Amino acid sequence: VTLTITVEATGNEPVQILNPSTVGLEILGTTDQSDVSINEGIATRVLTRTLRLRANAAGAARIGATTVRTGESIAQTDPIEVLVDADDDPGEVTLPPHIRRMVDGHQPEVHPPDEVFVEVIASTDSVMLGEQLDLAVVAWFPQQVRTQLRTPPTLQPPELQGAWTYSQGVPHAVDMRRVVGGTRYQVYVHPVVVFPLTPGDLEIGPATVSYSLPMSYSFLSREVRHEPQSDNTLVRVTEQPNRGRPASFEGAAGARLEFTLDASPGELVVGDASVVTAILRGTGNVALWPEPRIRWPDGIRAYPEGVDVDLAPDAGRITGSKTFRYLVVPDSSGTHRISHVDYAYYDLENRRYVVLRAPEVPIVAEY
Repeated sequence: VTLTITVEATGNEPVQILNPSTVGLEILGTTDQSDVSINEGIATRVLTRTLRLRANAAGAARIGATTVRTGESIAQTDPIEVLVDADDDPGEVTLPPHIRRMVDGHQPEVHPPDEVFVEVIASTDSVMLGEQLDLAVVAWFPQQVRTQLRTPPTLQPPELQGAWTYSQGVPHAVDMRRVVGGTRYQVYVHPVVVFPLTPGDLEIGPATVSYSLPMSYSFLSREVRHEPQSDNTLVRVTEQPNRGRPASFEGAAGARLEFTLDASPGELVVGDASVVTAILRGTGNVALWPEPRIRWPDGIRAYPEGVDVDLAPDAGRITGSKTFRYLVVPDSSGTHRISHVDYAYYDLENRRYVVLRAPEVPIVAEY
């Protein structure tokens, strides 16, 4: 599924697009494009973000509201429902190992033996900016209730303000059965990856599980819909340390980052265009890694062309690449060298700042 978000804004305030939450769909990548037009002295920007989504199971998938902020203004879309047909070979569905360990190690409070309840389990109660926070939305169905379901339940993850979320797959009953207080439960789990955007307390709102039960044992009996909700919870978000912070640091955080710079073609005629690509690869919130600061040499005009984000989740960890593209046009002959391009980030694995430097890229222009 391709989701296209188009934002039109006037003025010079930066525009922030927060990706919608998804149920039954996972984000594979994004592409951003930006165009500016001036009419009667007023600049209008049109930003387009394209999300590549993949459906993971048959049924009703949901794309939540998309929120856009610019200055003090906030705009929000309506949610979108998507019907997903069944796959002839859906394959085996499994949870990421660390999510399974979270659920296996969690001991819920004892509830009445006929009560369905839902919880949000957080991987930790404190994270650093740029660090991945894992949530497991867990619905507990007593076996006597589970056997009455005619259709699988639907888990709606919590809405989070001030956080970037990646929903991973759909709620699954992955052969997880637990006994709590003498009651046997079938467990449904929906993993959500969260990256907080600001320091302070991140409030995780209620998650919801929706299911229907027949009013009688008749096959034609009407069904009654139920929607239990979880409690709110808080996670503390801290800033990266001041000690050792490079002057060029702009908030990037991750692990095992690689930074490359390339130009194609590297040899051209004055006035023709070359495409320069700056690529970041690694683990972390790939979509929010800031743009490298490139000092363009004299004799070159550079125009931003677009940004691509490609995600490749690995065992529940967000990994991938972010590509910044520039159209460059040399105005004079000679060798124009793009050099001393540094990229500072906070290494979340080794808890220290790292500065990467891309190799020098020459662009040779001739008449």
